[in-house]
Amino acid sequence: MYKLVIIDDEPRIRRGISHCMPWEQMGITIAGEAANGVEALEVIRSVRPELVITDIRMPDMDGLDMISMVRREGISSHFIVISGYAEFEYAQRALRYGVSDYILKPVEEEKLYQSVLNCLRQLGGGEQETVGETVAEDSQKHFIIRKALRIMENEYMNNLSLASVAERVGVHPNYLSSLFSKHEGESFGNILLHLRMSKARDLMDVTSMKVYEIAERVGYRDFRWFSKLFRQVYGVTPMKYRSGKTQKTEDN
Repeated sequence: MYKLVIIDDEPRIRRGISHCMPWEQMGITIAGEAANGVEALEVIRSVRPELVITDIRMPDMDGLDMISMVRREGISSHFIVISGYAEFEYAQRALRYGVSDYILKPVEEEKLYQSVLNCLRQLGGGEQETVGETVAEDSQKHFIIRKALRIMENEYMNNLSLASVAERVGVHPNYLSSLFSKHEGESFGNILLHLRMSKARDLMDVTSMKVYEIAERVGYRDFRWFSKLFRQVYGVTPMKYRSGKTQKTEDN
């Protein structure tokens, strides 16, 4: 596992970075965090991370001064700099210190992901480079799946298809289908079906919406087809499921 250190004076941003990527699946472990350049130096000296994501403007010591000191000490970590400042001077200094990338805030998840992938590809040489390439390829597959699942979670009520989601994540439908089968153990259609049925069941549990309204809410205009699928997943029709919930409530 490659070690990552996250440096920013805002706890909210550190949390965001630590949770925005499937780090373990990418072969990366978060080995430490710091709120300023002084703390960062101590952490980097201690854990010797392969990768550091750092802000520039921080109290006590800014990110670029910290990187300069790390370089003078011969520590070869790969740095990704994130900053709310687009000034040429900052970017020029960052390049002089050999940073791998310079990303402006607000940080786009996909841009950060691609930057991390590039660092993984650059890490080491020889056999280690091959390992880095393999990790990068695996990470890209997980990122594609994660992005596709997020689209499905946010837009399950729309007319989604394997082809439309594949186009949005930038891959061929057959490739996305194979990723779902290999990494999720289910087809795109089954994942979407169970997601919609779960949302429908939740609506039955907590709202007084009519069943046909719930069917439309989760993406089915044909109530009979919705009812058939619901029974296929849960073993009862939507009406029987709801009446059973009502009976239990009355008994309690």
